[in-house]
Amino acid sequence: MRRRGFTLIELLVVIAIIGVLIALLLPAVQSAREAARRTGCVNNLKQLGLAMHNYHDLHQTLPPGRVRSRVEGLGLVYSAFAQVLPQLDQGPLFDSINFNLNADRGIGLLENDTARRTRVATFLCPSDTTSDFDEEAQAPINYQMNAGTRHSVRDNSGLLFENSRVRFADIRDGTSQTALLSELSRGQGFRTNWVIELTDVPLVSYEQTCAPLHPGVPRARGNRWIYGAPNHTMYSHHRVPNDLLPDCRTGSPFGDRTNAIWDLLALDGAARSFHPGGVHVLFADGSVRFIKDSISVQIWRPLGTRNGGEIVSADSY
Repeated sequence: MRRRGFTLIELLVVIAIIGVLIALLLPAVQSAREAARRTGCVNNLKQLGLAMHNYHDLHQTLPPGRVRSRVEGLGLVYSAFAQVLPQLDQGPLFDSINFNLNADRGIGLLENDTARRTRVATFLCPSDTTSDFDEEAQAPINYQMNAGTRHSVRDNSGLLFENSRVRFADIRDGTSQTALLSELSRGQGFRTNWVIELTDVPLVSYEQTCAPLHPGVPRARGNRWIYGAPNHTMYSHHRVPNDLLPDCRTGSPFGDRTNAIWDLLALDGAARSFHPGGVHVLFADGSVRFIKDSISVQIWRPLGTRNGGEIVSADSY
């Protein structure tokens, strides 16, 4: 008995149906993968929040966002992330750091070079894995500290800025209403890599100081967790998350500079991520919430201050 096979038309129909099914399933698969990456990112922020709380319990204050001495050429410039390593079960890495030397360049000693090269999984968001500026000699980070709503790194309204010593009791706006950390995207792109930089002028306003130099230049971002500096570990609440304009910095954060240049250090840098639609924010009470890009700046700025006295409704973001 002769067996009947598929005709060409039937075969093409089956192939077309399979193609349609794949097209329908692919976005769902991608969405599931991104959901898993977002869960990993949230877990990282919760671990960082727990570390900050444990540090506060031990020292009765949050760590300084950026440690800076007044010794020219030896500014130190360590980030809060370097200071909470023991609370992240990274005691040996913390012990390897000589905090009497600069955190960034000009270190010159192997023990700090080892720490500067060591990647910490808790500092890395699974949704942002590569950057054009990645170097073997530097370990990156995808999270940054809320300095506040003002431009100056030295004196700001947030929780983690230069030589800050903020206690939970100082957060009069409420720990559940004040951002502690958010995200930083390192990967390729105009909104992530491009930065407007000026060294010897104060940052008066984005419009006056930064906008004339738009669009800036490509720069490494978040490539040193050990280093307390705008574009690497510090952001402000002056502009909404994933703002379309490039970030801006004046002064110089490097540890081998002078007091005059350090005193000019200021930032207008947004929280940024590759998660569709917004960024995760770790609040001072340890909770993590997803904040949409569409949030009003009138709501976003109060979330960045510790004692501004603003009233923010829970359904407004």
